[in-house]
Amino acid sequence: MRLSYDNHHLFTVGKDGCLIIHDVKDRDPKGKSRERECLPFSDEILTEKQEIETFIQEKEQLENDLHGQGSESFDKVMQLKRKDEQINKLQEELSSSQLQHRNRFDSLDENKKDLETVFEERIKGLLENQ
Repeated sequence: MRLSYDNHHLFTVGKDGCLIIHDVKDRDPKGKSRERECLPFSDEILTEKQEIETFIQEKEQLENDLHGQGSESFDKVMQLKRKDEQINKLQEELSSSQLQHRNRFDSLDENKKDLETVFEERIKGLLENQ
């Protein structure tokens, strides 16, 4: 924790690197100003200027890349999403259609077998009558 040179701000830093600046208010209701002892500046350097400039350049580069591709890539992503939805819908329709056709085939196959047994019995009956 450090106070600013004019004792109006308190600077605190957490272990996670988060810097918080607090406003220091005089709590004396009569408005008397008191002299405060000003703490010296910190001996530690948290970040070097070169690192900050590197981060700023990277940020600008990413923003330029985003703005350069922004609307085009967004439109492409949305088109791909719509196409994927259409593909999924058509696949569901295809699978339900295949299931219906399979059920119909099974029922027709059962009817065929039933008719075959009926006609085989008729043929046996006619052969016995002759």
